Amino acid sequence: MLEIVYFNEDRYVWAKSLHLALELSENQYSRDIKRWISTKYLFQNNKEYKEPVKNYDYFQSKDLVGRTGVKEPQSIGSLISDIVHSTSMSSENKGPGNFSENYLIRFELAKIITVNSNCKLKDRLVQWLLSIEADLENNQIITRKSLLGLMEMVKMCTYIDNQLEYYKQHKKKFFEGKESEDSWKEFDNYRNSILKLFSESQLDAKYIELKKETPKSSYTKIEKYAIVDGLESIRASLFDFLTQRFDPYGHKNILKARDLADFVKQVFESAGVTEFNFKPKNYNPRGQLNLFLPIEEIVDIKLISQAIKELSR
Repeated sequence: MLEIVYFNEDRYVWAKSLHLALELSENQYSRDIKRWISTKYLFQNNKEYKEPVKNYDYFQSKDLVGRTGVKEPQSIGSLISDIVHSTSMSSENKGPGNFSENYLIRFELAKIITVNSNCKLKDRLVQWLLSIEADLENNQIITRKSLLGLMEMVKMCTYIDNQLEYYKQHKKKFFEGKESEDSWKEFDNYRNSILKLFSESQLDAKYIELKKETPKSSYTKIEKYAIVDGLESIRASLFDFLTQRFDPYGHKNILKARDLADFVKQVFESAGVTEFNFKPKNYNPRGQLNLFLPIEEIVDIKLISQAIKELSR
């Protein structure tokens, strides 16, 4: 994972971790870090371009020895799992000048570097990186593997049957250990308060406005949401899916699931994707109900499992 280091009342990341996350060539690290700290940038609240300031915008790791609260990761691979062939960068000099050591890069500078990089995922992530004000609950930026795992989860959420199942599973989890009656209304009120969803009447009004007809009485709220606002439908279903898989089921992990669902929505919005090809309830490809098809034909289960494990830390 790309760890956020809190130091001098500001946030930093390790240069080697950032370099690997951006999928840049390991052999170019020395040259890249030299360019990063010598280029002029337009920093926030500045009126003119300026070079990063040593011991503020960046610190050399050798200057941080003994500093309280700053611990350089022993293995970059332990921070960014399998982003690029599960390899960590070595500490040997790989270019002209003594720039092979690690650096602590201020978070604002790290965001600007990301914007100016050739990272394949930049177009999807750049708007989120520019606007982020707070990290996820575990103070980590999401990795490429976790992002791809979340995208596989989204595939599952395009099946209405799966959405209904995740909703029911979440409801069951919600009432575990509760003495109150297993009430749909109580669960919906809780879920709506977390996700800020439309009420039933608001959703019906949106449906009528969009379709120019009253929704069928057989339609569930989930089905209507998929028609009215596909991206919000994906967000809500992903939230239901993740809340059951983050243990323990408690406030911290509920908010983590919501934050991840919000992040995925931001990724799609940044990429200009707002419509999805939802498979209707009881979707029947090749004469079989989707729910009885091998799940491996729909998504990469191994990648999802790895992402959940990583996101649960």
